[in-house]
Amino acid sequence: MDVSILSALFLSENSIKLDENIKRSICEHLNYLRLTFGDYFPNRCNISISNNWIRNPFQGNVSSETSLNILEKEKLIELSCDSSLEAIFKDQSLIDFWLSIQNEYPVLSKKAIEVLLPFCTTYLCEKGFSTYTYLKDKYRNRLNAEPDLRLKLSDIEPNFELLCSIKQPQISH
Repeated sequence: MDVSILSALFLSENSIKLDENIKRSICEHLNYLRLTFGDYFPNRCNISISNNWIRNPFQGNVSSETSLNILEKEKLIELSCDSSLEAIFKDQSLIDFWLSIQNEYPVLSKKAIEVLLPFCTTYLCEKGFSTYTYLKDKYRNRLNAEPDLRLKLSDIEPNFELLCSIKQPQISH
């Protein structure tokens, strides 16, 4: 459906009145997003239809999977017949399962991970930018925010007691 029709429908349903220039600007922006989305995330439009094997590799018809070539289908059949892997699949999260079988089924694992994690780098970028803007506000405007940013983005909690014990206290004169 056309973006202008959808936006007009949304505005009328919610009783919102906007200037025609703003409406046009919003429609142009949404059309641009729709056109460029394919550049950033190619071949991701039919994830739910063509990649059912990722959600559960132990059920379903392998021959109906259109996103796999012959070799990948054979590997999927082999994987789906392994009852020990099925037990592991039931105990782990989806991404953990595909990561755990990377050595046995590298092609299938890589393909599944590409579908499951398309936005992880976006998330990390957003987190980095948010942290950077927090550090570079008007109260802490420094030229070099790298050491503070590295500390803030790290998942490692510093042991301040150990760090302080290593440093020699300043002795007054």
